[in-house]
Amino acid sequence: MNMGPDTNSKIVVLSQKVENMLQKLSLLDTFGEKLGKFGSTIQTLATNVEKVTNRIGEVEKGMEFINSQFEENKKDLTKVKKDLTEVKRDVSHIKTENATDTPNEESDATEEVIKKFMTDNLKLDPVVDFHRAHRFGKISEREKPDGSTFMTKPIVCRFKNFKDRETVRKAASNLRGTNYGISEQFPKEINDRRRALWPYFQEARKRKKKAFFKRDRLYIEGNEFIPPPQESDVQDEMMDEEQTQVYEAQGARPKDNQRRASKFPRGGPRNRYN
Repeated sequence: MNMGPDTNSKIVVLSQKVENMLQKLSLLDTFGEKLGKFGSTIQTLATNVEKVTNRIGEVEKGMEFINSQFEENKKDLTKVKKDLTEVKRDVSHIKTENATDTPNEESDATEEVIKKFMTDNLKLDPVVDFHRAHRFGKISEREKPDGSTFMTKPIVCRFKNFKDRETVRKAASNLRGTNYGISEQFPKEINDRRRALWPYFQEARKRKKKAFFKRDRLYIEGNEFIPPPQESDVQDEMMDEEQTQVYEAQGARPKDNQRRASKFPRGGPRNRYN
């Protein structure tokens, strides 16, 4: 059977179409392989993202635990500082209790000075009872009204209860205009904080504002006053124990113009500092 020219040309065209189709099918197979690899990559990426997410969750839990521990440690540190302040205050009181009197003045004579001062200067009748009174601290030179001088130490008086002590402290208002003064005894740390607050106290009083101290805190118009931080405050905290002991050995009242304890000098209370 003889095929004509048209038939041969049609067969060639058909062969070319089939070949083209096979090439396209081959490309589809390659694309399918690539698509499969891409899907595998996506799955791997999703797995890694899940692992990272889980890890972030663990880190967040760890940070929450660290933060909670930090807050607990802050509370513990605050409590330790408070306890340390209490211990130092107790040590200061113990030292006061165990302090010896000035050699050239008997304890009985010192107590008589206090009783006479309560009657003559504080206008207390009857006088407030107390456990003991003694000289304590650094000897200093004082001037008498006639111009002569004498050596003296502050007097520390230990009252039987808080009410008696407050009675004497409030009676100190009778000393206004005199050279005498009475103050409560504080540990060095509290006295340092009171000294830092003293200028603010004086400024508030000048402005006719109600200001008062409660231990180492200053209250102005009923609100606690918080001073701005100062470099001296940091330096005070860096004082070592040896410096503290030297300070306490100097006596219950510091060298500057601050009140420190309920105490009086030989022959009567010392000159009022403020």
